[in-house]
Amino acid sequence: MRYMYSSFSDLMADKEEGVHYRIRLVNRHSAVVVMAPHGGKIEPYTTDLAELVAGQDLSFYSFLGCQPARTLHELHVESHLYDEPQALALVSAAQTVLAFHGEGTSDAQFLMVGGLHQELRDSVLAVASDCGIEQRDASSGLQGRDPNNICNRGRLRAGVQIEASRGLRDLLKADEDLRAKFVSGIRDVLVEFDGRNNT
Repeated sequence: MRYMYSSFSDLMADKEEGVHYRIRLVNRHSAVVVMAPHGGKIEPYTTDLAELVAGQDLSFYSFLGCQPARTLHELHVESHLYDEPQALALVSAAQTVLAFHGEGTSDAQFLMVGGLHQELRDSVLAVASDCGIEQRDASSGLQGRDPNNICNRGRLRAGVQIEASRGLRDLLKADEDLRAKFVSGIRDVLVEFDGRNNT
């Protein structure tokens, strides 16, 4: 898909904060930032997952699309072009990033994990396996391997990108027990990382 904007300066010249989009950010000065760069109505339920995983101790960021569904693609700035100033400031001060994304419109329930931080990727996949969630190899364009991808813009220059299918996001929203187990597992991974790396 071709998106309308290749930078946030272009987007912000056309769109009005508080009308077309909102930004939510909590800087807790943690080693890891949990974010949903295409949150709100753009990739539904990614903001919720990011906020749940961040909890009360990890830094959190979300760009939330607010305009009508048929035009939401206009607000999607690709992850390797993601230069929203508040996001860059938060991420560049942290060690790494875990970014939640919503994969397409598939009713199948699966996730794909990308990014350049091998250890954290493996830990996230282990959590998914423990939760009985299907894992698929990240497809082309969703691998999070570009060094400029927002998930790789922390000080380590390596992070994690979780692509959750629409079906999985719907399931996590509806199934409280699975959601709690998934969120707790991811949080345990990140809190341990934070404890080892927060300086």
